[in-house]
Amino acid sequence: MSTEASPGGVAPLITILMVNYNSHDFIRLNLKALTSLSKHSFQVFICDNGSSPEDFNGLRRTCSSLPNVTLIARLQSSSGSMGHGEALDLMTRFIDTPYGAILDADCVPLRMHWDQILMEMLSGKTRIAGTPVASNSPNNVKPIDFPLMFLCLFESRTLKELGIRFLPGDIAAGQDTGWELRDKYLAAGLHGAVLHGENTRTYRNGPLSETVCDEYYLDGRREAIFCSHLGRGSAPNSGKYSRNQAAALKAYHKDKTAWLAACEALIEAESRLASDRETIPCDLCGGNDATKLFETPSFHGRFSGFWKLVKCPTCSLSYLNPRPRLEADHILASTHQAMASTVVSKMPAGLPAPREAGGTSGSLLEIGCGEGSRLERWKGEGWDVQGIEPDPGAAAKARGRGLTVKDFPLLAGSVAASSLDAIVLTLPLGGFHSPRKLLETLTAWLKPGGELLFSCMDWGSLEARLLGKDHPHLGIPGNLYQFSTATIHRYLQDYDVKIHHHSTYPDFLNGARRLALSGEAPSAGIYVRLPEKAQRALSKVVAALGQSGTMTVQARKK
Repeated sequence: MSTEASPGGVAPLITILMVNYNSHDFIRLNLKALTSLSKHSFQVFICDNGSSPEDFNGLRRTCSSLPNVTLIARLQSSSGSMGHGEALDLMTRFIDTPYGAILDADCVPLRMHWDQILMEMLSGKTRIAGTPVASNSPNNVKPIDFPLMFLCLFESRTLKELGIRFLPGDIAAGQDTGWELRDKYLAAGLHGAVLHGENTRTYRNGPLSETVCDEYYLDGRREAIFCSHLGRGSAPNSGKYSRNQAAALKAYHKDKTAWLAACEALIEAESRLASDRETIPCDLCGGNDATKLFETPSFHGRFSGFWKLVKCPTCSLSYLNPRPRLEADHILASTHQAMASTVVSKMPAGLPAPREAGGTSGSLLEIGCGEGSRLERWKGEGWDVQGIEPDPGAAAKARGRGLTVKDFPLLAGSVAASSLDAIVLTLPLGGFHSPRKLLETLTAWLKPGGELLFSCMDWGSLEARLLGKDHPHLGIPGNLYQFSTATIHRYLQDYDVKIHHHSTYPDFLNGARRLALSGEAPSAGIYVRLPEKAQRALSKVVAALGQSGTMTVQARKK
């Protein structure tokens, strides 16, 4: 397998291996940690060892949103540690990057740039770094002076030259999965760097003291937690619980739930420290008590990570929080291009006829004009046109056509007040840092009676409620906001602008069908099982009732 550029154009530096066996919730947390806290580009291989259909399908949906994650399904011939070792031996052949890492499903990094920190531990004869067993773990028979594969990072070439295999030996003697790491590295005169581990049974001053787990720190000063290992994975019958099976299962689920929640909170807290994100109040009403709707992963260059969509209980606006921190309004190119053709072609009311005022044509501004093809068409229809475009290359081509195109971002004074008869917002409204400020600026530019046209996803529609985070037009993190008809009306009412045309169009068919057939949105499966004619009829009915996922708005300034 050759090393290919990951999304964003950067070849991966690290290959990360994980094994799943009915532990999708652990894997999902780990993927959130990796995308939120890693400094370097990486690729992930996950081998599922014959999990239940429910767990595997959940894992598959999680992985489908991350193009740098490859999921491998196998039916293990051996269970427990032997099956785990077989899966790791299978995946090591895919390591084609300078560095490799192994991560237990129930061991999660919690420190920003964890990968860079471990890399800096490698030098000279130290070729591997990571977690040993915590020195105060009870009844431990495993060595504590060398990294084990709870979380370890290594130079890939050394691992392959030593011919490491991960099958266990004599488990009673401490030769569990990956025991060859220590033996073969030391036999070759090489060393491993270890983190400082503490078991919370006896160390009660760490952030996870309310659960029974291992906490890892860079050294004995224990200044900031680096990672944590629950140590039970998907095994509720672990000897760490009561011998009574019913009590063991209850204790397992209690510990697991508490540990997952605590680690997720630590990941989010660490992520907020990163300079690329910021926490904001509601743009529509200013409230600060929004509640979480869901989280969804995205891999988009510097915007990689898990993103949380929240909903304001006061005004019902939904938005990303935290969101990307940008110096000025910025639209991800993919979102811009996807919406550009939609916003114009799906407007059944169309543009009003150009006005004749004192012998001059009506004035029209398109925001997100691209290379100017739509402006040329409107110019031919009699409009006096101009554009604003964020892509410098596209803006230059539009100017090459003899069109007037201004630079982005929008500035309050870049267009004279009350000077325009029509504004077409081709860029997605939800891509701006403050839709309120944008609409205030645009409506100030319009003459009385001027038209504002734009298109956006209708987050309050039946289609959006059905597909939820699987909706193909969600556009996270490019779309910072998701609007409903009610929130759009509330935005515009503050600027003496009244909606006189609102429509949706039947795009539900393609989106729901694609998602259901791919397995990405099981909620759409019932729809796809209908006969095709019934599907198309339902799609049109949904649109006619104003419940399709995308709406077009045409508003007039009073």
